[in-house]
Amino acid sequence: MGFRFRKSIKLPGGFRVNASKSGIGYSWGTKGFRVTKTAKGTTRTTASIPGTGISYVQESKKQKGTRKTVQKDWADKIAPALPLIYVVWFCGIAAGTFFLLSLIFK
Repeated sequence: MGFRFRKSIKLPGGFRVNASKSGIGYSWGTKGFRVTKTAKGTTRTTASIPGTGISYVQESKKQKGTRKTVQKDWADKIAPALPLIYVVWFCGIAAGTFFLLSLIFK
């Protein structure tokens, strides 16, 4: 087993800087949705229902080429996941609302 190192620094506006043995990565988002650029250069999009352990993760490979190409490729890869992200988000809101109403009207 090898040693691991990871340090995460939270910044205002939902930004987070992550330092690890591999390098420095960063992410932006809130509970339920986060976009991460890893130290290895991959982009990870995560959608979840907070408190349930249910999540959906889409990770793209490291992009090579010009910056313009990278932005276009990233947008093309994240676009198909957006409808599913909205479904996961809506289910989380519905489950949370149902839970709160069940507590109120016991």
